[in-house]
Amino acid sequence: MPYTARATSRVRAGTIRAGATRLSDQLRIGPWSLLSPEAVIQQKYNSLGGAGFAEIDRKDTGKAWYLKNGSCICYNDAMHDAFEIHGEIYRKWIALGGLAWGIPCTDETGTPDGVGRYNHFNNNTASIYWTPNTGAQAIWGAIRGKWAAMGWERSVLGYPVTDETGTPDGVGRYNHFANAGSIYWTPNTGANVVYGDIRKKWESLGWEQSYLGYPTTDETEFADGGRANLFENGGIYWWPDTGAIDLRDVVVHYTGLHCFGETDWDQGSSADEPYAIVSVTTPQIADTKRSQVYATSMPEIQDPTLWKSIEASLTASISARC
Repeated sequence: MPYTARATSRVRAGTIRAGATRLSDQLRIGPWSLLSPEAVIQQKYNSLGGAGFAEIDRKDTGKAWYLKNGSCICYNDAMHDAFEIHGEIYRKWIALGGLAWGIPCTDETGTPDGVGRYNHFNNNTASIYWTPNTGAQAIWGAIRGKWAAMGWERSVLGYPVTDETGTPDGVGRYNHFANAGSIYWTPNTGANVVYGDIRKKWESLGWEQSYLGYPTTDETEFADGGRANLFENGGIYWWPDTGAIDLRDVVVHYTGLHCFGETDWDQGSSADEPYAIVSVTTPQIADTKRSQVYATSMPEIQDPTLWKSIEASLTASISARC
């Protein structure tokens, strides 16, 4: 059956969209869509060099032409245009399911850093990225959205080194990246990024199958020059002098009385009356415990049972509130 032109807009005949350079752009603007999908693909094929570029292997009429040099020209109905995929990105696309996985919305394009190549797919919601070191990897959906918001391959994560993959527990999805980072997603947590020493700590605990579960925040700045990720059942915190510690590693230890303070603020006594103050801060809590005021006799101050009782009280309070 011959292709039948159909009305697509009320724009006056002959009107050309500003900036339109493709013949397909020019001909589709107006009361009629003048080119069939096959004609759009043919136009793209000709622009690449026709038979000089590659011989045609087979045609999926109106959808894609598969070429003998390991490339493909696909028709994008939403854009009324055709886009070319080739090389390792093409092979990855085929492995994912070809047109059933995604319809390209760009030609293969170089990345701004000059290292990689990519095609975007499915109305710019999925991508395949390639570099010589990482190969071709697919990323899509909320994980891709998070990576894009961070700055794509120029972010702290670098390029993806895995396709989006399901987690062993069947709940989440993730991509790993070149710079020791990952983005994990679940329906309940959304997509969150974890990297560096915090990621190593989480990995050592067993990833999402550890007691922490999935990350619920990106890595963020924390008090006193630290960094932190919150998880479903706790957190991992990092400081330059401690490295990464998970919540179960936070234990209060008394190691000795370090200072004395004057507690008789009404100046009724000139004596120093010692007491202890210990504080712990995490994203979930900020808690401070102060002991009672003790007599000035050193034997009482140095009694180890006194300080163990302070430690036990603070630890119990923290555990109850975490």
